[in-house]
Amino acid sequence: MCRFTCGVLLVLAVFFAILGIWGFDVFFNVLVVGFLASSLGLVLMPRRGVQNAYRNRVVLSVGAAMVLVFATIMGGAYAGAELANRGVLSSDAADNAYNIASVAFILAVGLVPPLWAGYTPTRSRRWLRRKYPQVAAAIGRYRKSGEVREKYVPAVVLDGRRCFLVFYYEKKSPDQLRGAILLDENGRVLDDRALAECAVRMKHLARETIDYYRHQARARALSSGGRAIRGLKYVYRVLRDKKERFAALGPQVLADWERVMAVERTMLSVLEASYMAALLEAEWAKEHGLGRLTEVREEEFLEFEAKFLEIRRPYLVAGEVLAEVSEPARRLAEAARRMWDIPHPKEVAEGLLGVADVGQASVGYVRNEYRYAKLLDEDWQAWRERTAWAKELEAVRGELGMATP
Repeated sequence: MCRFTCGVLLVLAVFFAILGIWGFDVFFNVLVVGFLASSLGLVLMPRRGVQNAYRNRVVLSVGAAMVLVFATIMGGAYAGAELANRGVLSSDAADNAYNIASVAFILAVGLVPPLWAGYTPTRSRRWLRRKYPQVAAAIGRYRKSGEVREKYVPAVVLDGRRCFLVFYYEKKSPDQLRGAILLDENGRVLDDRALAECAVRMKHLARETIDYYRHQARARALSSGGRAIRGLKYVYRVLRDKKERFAALGPQVLADWERVMAVERTMLSVLEASYMAALLEAEWAKEHGLGRLTEVREEEFLEFEAKFLEIRRPYLVAGEVLAEVSEPARRLAEAARRMWDIPHPKEVAEGLLGVADVGQASVGYVRNEYRYAKLLDEDWQAWRERTAWAKELEAVRGELGMATP
């Protein structure tokens, strides 16, 4: 944030310097050229990688909007000059009307690309009411006072039927889950734990596909993950090259060095697996429309999950191996921090602490408990309570002849 602020201040300082030295005409020309160049840069220079697909779409729309606004302003100025020369804009009223119409048209043209890029059907209540009116009515009916429903409500197709898993959150504390409910496309409550568990995993994939900010977070995680892999390779290269130096510190340091070196391939495979798993999510999101995704089909999800679990296979053998190296890596990091005669001792020590953290995090990893996504026990309790309450309400409505067909 500080770099961004400094950059903005520097650009403003340059523009004001141009205004003060060369005058308004040069300042205006530089401003126009800079505006046009930045617009073309946004349009023609997207970031590479599927993890940046959503960002590139948004940036492209902003760049296109800037180009359209610039072209519209220039065209409007030319048209205004021509109309003035022909006497059409001879009065102040006509001139003001033309200016107002031009501004309105420029704003309308400039808003079209961002609105197109940011359109997310599952975020729109109108889309839900139009497409699935009974589901929209049920979502409102089973929401309690002081709650808000989640931002996105995509459909998940399970066993050939379209379902909707809806989460309700505290209005004043949006991170606090108050309830959850599973509905079919007719708005009926589904009380099926196995079906709900599958819906949770599919819903998570849908959110990772739809939400722009999750895409941005994943892109940052992939960037930092790539740096972590490169940094770890460098740390192990330094450890390998300086073995004699570590051995000179005593048998305990040498033993720790051997323990850390023994898990080099395992550690790298775990980091690479984490990187590739996030990349798989980004690829799936790009192939399925990003923010325009409206439903996830079971067969598509199962294919994705199988690939995801295969990528994470290194975790299955890493748990016990990496857990045993946590303490040796910490001791070796302290030793490396005091070694002034090795390349970048601080960075090597931080890399070894990263090895220790990964080892500690791997403690208790159990293959059979792992899923692509899952709810906590307290969240399942919220689902059971809201489902029971909704079924009671549904029964009362049935007795009154108001049940959803």
